[in-house]
Amino acid sequence: MPKVVLNKNKSRKPMPFDVALRKFNKLVEEANIMQEVRKREYYIKPTTRRKLKRQEALKRQSRLNAENPMNQKRNRKY
Repeated sequence: MPKVVLNKNKSRKPMPFDVALRKFNKLVEEANIMQEVRKREYYIKPTTRRKLKRQEALKRQSRLNAENPMNQKRNRKY
């Protein structure tokens, strides 16, 4: 769990709130917490989840195949 301590050292001046908030937001982003919250925002049935995963895999594979120069048609003149 991300945590930012404002008064870590008693001898130093405490960290300003806006700096602490930016550090906290960065820690939350690095931990992918917001992505996890959005993913768990609503229930997806297991069959639907598998179907979406399969569709994403097919889309990713077709994109990789389209980018591969070996799969593109060649117009050779002999």
